[in-house]
Amino acid sequence: MILVNQTRQPVAYWISANGGSPECGHIDVNGIADLPKYDHQTNVYVGFKPILPKQAITINCAETGKGEEVELVLVVQGK
Repeated sequence: MILVNQTRQPVAYWISANGGSPECGHIDVNGIADLPKYDHQTNVYVGFKPILPKQAITINCAETGKGEEVELVLVVQGK
């Protein structure tokens, strides 16, 4: 299982499988966490949150135009 952070700010993560105790860590901006022990598991739960002092994932739009959007996506992607 590879976790990727493309939010432009550091995030903390937690991950667990089959109701086990969660494993925690952090991922820098544009960083990854490679967690192969979660490969080929069932019922894997993953959570993310911004690292303090930020309490939310923020997106700064210096200038906007008609029809533009702000998008935050969580993707589960297989190989």
